[in-house]
Amino acid sequence: MKKVLTTIIITLIFLCLGGVFIYSSIEEFIIMNEFPSDLISKVAMIFMLIFGIILVLALVYNMIERIKEIKRGDEDDISKY
Repeated sequence: MKKVLTTIIITLIFLCLGGVFIYSSIEEFIIMNEFPSDLISKVAMIFMLIFGIILVLALVYNMIERIKEIKRGDEDDISKY
């Protein structure tokens, strides 16, 4: 249970960081839309937003897979390598 809880806590910490990244991307995109700016900047902001969302989804997927691995008892131990 301790390993599952640790996995969840670590994922939540990284999700908070990813949330800040996504929020700042959205905020910057809104600010850029209020002022005339070039298309390249807007495209860069959209890519940053998409990257942040993909990062969050990957973290959640990784957490779910790690919890399944812990429950199966098939843990990757560094000593195996």
